[in-house]
Amino acid sequence: NDLGGPENVREGLQYLRDEVKKLGYDDLIVMGCHDDPGHLQQLGFDAHHAYHWGGEGYKLEHNKKSIQDNIARNAAHVVPTVSVGFKNVGWGGNRRPNLSCQDMYNGLMYCIDEVLPTYEKGTWKSKLLHLSTWNEYGEGTYMMPSGLNGFGYLDAVRKAVCVDEPHEDIVPTPSQ
Repeated sequence: NDLGGPENVREGLQYLRDEVKKLGYDDLIVMGCHDDPGHLQQLGFDAHHAYHWGGEGYKLEHNKKSIQDNIARNAAHVVPTVSVGFKNVGWGGNRRPNLSCQDMYNGLMYCIDEVLPTYEKGTWKSKLLHLSTWNEYGEGTYMMPSGLNGFGYLDAVRKAVCVDEPHEDIVPTPSQ
């Protein structure tokens, strides 16, 4: 609305793409969060990702269903997102569970094994997944090491996308 409608947004995004190419890059990938991936597509966005999957986002099956539901809309490309949930304690006082660390791993493996292989091979679309918010403590959607799960979410990511070699999590000392 601020730019005067979808055509102007597309024009603005094209300007950004052209400027990025002038700087020597291949292109620009523009992703956004919105209830409707079709709206993002209409505006010229390349992809849709979720900020989180709402109050039920702490459930692995809800993560999977949300990804599939958005893919089924056949609109802007859906970057599969694994969400730890939406607790909303800080902003609204609603306390819900968070995704378990094991389900974080299972969700990532679902994306890697089931979703990404369905996308065009050899493109960014077949290689990119989205991890829900790093430190959104107000909404209870955080992966950052904390008292709740320690480094569990990060360990799940490491196990899913890297060679999971033995490691030591470094934590602050009491004086730090």
